[in-house]
Amino acid sequence: MHKNLIFSLLVLLLLAGAIAFGLRNTGSSPTQGEVTREATPQEGAPSSAMDTMPAVIPEESPGEGTEEIFISSQRDWEEEGAKDSEVQRMQEILDTNQTEDILAQAAFLTESASEVRRYAAIAPLQWVSNPAAIHLLSQLVGDGEPEIAQEAVSAISGILDTIATEINTSEEGELEPTEDLDLDEFYDSAKEALLACTDQDSLDVLMLKISTMDVSLALPIFLEILENGQDWQQQTALEYMDNVTHGDGVTNREEAYLWLKNAKGEQRVDP
Repeated sequence: MHKNLIFSLLVLLLLAGAIAFGLRNTGSSPTQGEVTREATPQEGAPSSAMDTMPAVIPEESPGEGTEEIFISSQRDWEEEGAKDSEVQRMQEILDTNQTEDILAQAAFLTESASEVRRYAAIAPLQWVSNPAAIHLLSQLVGDGEPEIAQEAVSAISGILDTIATEINTSEEGELEPTEDLDLDEFYDSAKEALLACTDQDSLDVLMLKISTMDVSLALPIFLEILENGQDWQQQTALEYMDNVTHGDGVTNREEAYLWLKNAKGEQRVDP
């Protein structure tokens, strides 16, 4: 009797526990359809905390269909110049082969605030290859755009090579320039170019080129720098003077005059 009662109570407790467990699971677990709706976020709404953070886009190496972006000191002057009407005008003037017109347009370009225009003046001036061209290029030797300054120095160096072929020396040591070359104009423009140099490398390029000319051409130019240049330019002039006079100790205008006289050179240097 007691055993049957106890067994009946145990069965009732087990049934009650099972029913309670089932009811708890039914109230907390969603149906299959409900799970699908919760797992799919609403359109435009973040599905998790990660979606509220800014996206990090990994860098991709340039390839087909990808435009490479980079910073370079080199500029495509030709492409920029093609868009400038004044640069195009210079091209048209070059086709006429009129030196005076080329110089006039180059003077306009070298004085322009546009880097493209200033750069576009360099090649035509080197093509002209006369003292007037050196004068205009001297304005660009100290240009704020390093590539323009370097190209200007290179152009002047090329013009000096050309002018050197236009000056001969007689048996008496006198200079004999061609009819188209004015020596005084050449001296003035060469001096101007050297004084315009703002760094040692540029000055060395031009002084070295001048030192290869006849000494009666080079020495007077170096003297001008010695007397009118900045301290570092004067020191460089002394070194090149020493070189072209073979270490004879020429350090001033009077000594240069005497040296040239003894060397039977052109006596352009007044004592």
